[in-house]
Amino acid sequence: LIEHQSNNHLKQLFLNVPKLEFYKCLSKSRFSNLISHAQRISAMFASSYNCELFFSPIMKLRKSCVRNRLTNEHLSS
Repeated sequence: LIEHQSNNHLKQLFLNVPKLEFYKCLSKSRFSNLISHAQRISAMFASSYNCELFFSPIMKLRKSCVRNRLTNEHLSS
């Protein structure tokens, strides 16, 4: 990480390209830990996005105007 911070070329690359492209440009032998952590973090966000994408339509179907209304009339029917 210190080597990364002191390298001006890597700083400019980090600031000017998409983050996934930046990590692809890094040397696997010199920055293996950094690349590994970046892969784990990017996989987490991809997974939660896919999860939301899948469940969002289902949750919209469950919503209704009487969803949270518990009255005596609703309980007796």
